[in-house]
Amino acid sequence: MRNVLTWPVVFMLVAGCASSPSGPDAGDGPDAATTDAGGDLGEPWDGGQRPDVDPESHLLVGVPEDTAMCTRFSIARDWQQELAMRGQVQLAAGTFAVPRADGAEFEADFVAEVRFGPQRTRLEPEGPGRFEVSHEQGDEPTILLTYRQGFDLQGEPYALSLSVPAGASAEEVVLTPAYMNFRVQGQAVIGPGVDLATELQFLDPCELPRRATGYRLTGESGAELELDRRYCQEPPEFCAGCTMCYFLARAELRLPAEQPISIEDPFLLAYSSMHHNINPVFAVLLDPPAGELAGVLVDNEPCFGGELVFLDADLAELRRETITDCQTVY
Repeated sequence: MRNVLTWPVVFMLVAGCASSPSGPDAGDGPDAATTDAGGDLGEPWDGGQRPDVDPESHLLVGVPEDTAMCTRFSIARDWQQELAMRGQVQLAAGTFAVPRADGAEFEADFVAEVRFGPQRTRLEPEGPGRFEVSHEQGDEPTILLTYRQGFDLQGEPYALSLSVPAGASAEEVVLTPAYMNFRVQGQAVIGPGVDLATELQFLDPCELPRRATGYRLTGESGAELELDRRYCQEPPEFCAGCTMCYFLARAELRLPAEQPISIEDPFLLAYSSMHHNINPVFAVLLDPPAGELAGVLVDNEPCFGGELVFLDADLAELRRETITDCQTVY
């Protein structure tokens, strides 16, 4: 069984992938009455080999290299639980053909890898993923792709789901950060999914749109910490009620007489807060540690009574310092 205090959504579609073009031309030019992907050899994200499809019956979905989803913060968790629930879902790169028919279902293999927790445990799939296609009416008719796949998390079921919308008239969508922003979302339910703190992950694109609020902080010892807090989606999204959905995207620690340490790994960064973003905590871990120092917390609002808390390898407090200077960066 996992230890959540010790310290991701996906999809591959049936008709083709980046390494195996479908259709007779495989790059020699468009076939009649098809959306030809084989002719676009200049596209850097798929190598130019994409399936030929009839746009009346199929939609092309492109996934660039290094496209991933990451766990976002939940008001149900404290900072230790946020670190324990970190996860990342790496999507399989390529171009895939999806049937447009309402109610269509098919097996898929769209995820390259799922990692969970501070040990970055690689989860094994319990079977192939499955896509469902549905049509939604409204001001802009939409085709909604819902992907589900089960994984094993140290003996517990890990049920992953992802929703990918596309305009009903679109011939192709590409999951760039700009497209995924405020569109593509997912979640994972662990075990019974009853405990919001330890059994539920909400997933957003790892590459986030823009900075919400940044801070440059100085402690009593002269240690400096820079934080880059970003919105999970743009325009800003509320996680619950009037609680903004934030994500700690980057940190840089400068200890006296030491070289700066830059941290961008999502498994080493976490943000937590109470409702309305009250009493926030920013958690930054160091890998490798700097001597006995393995992490730093900013406890409470950085510019209004916050403190720097220095942590050892067990995430226990070594010491804390008053923040003597705080600059807000937008």
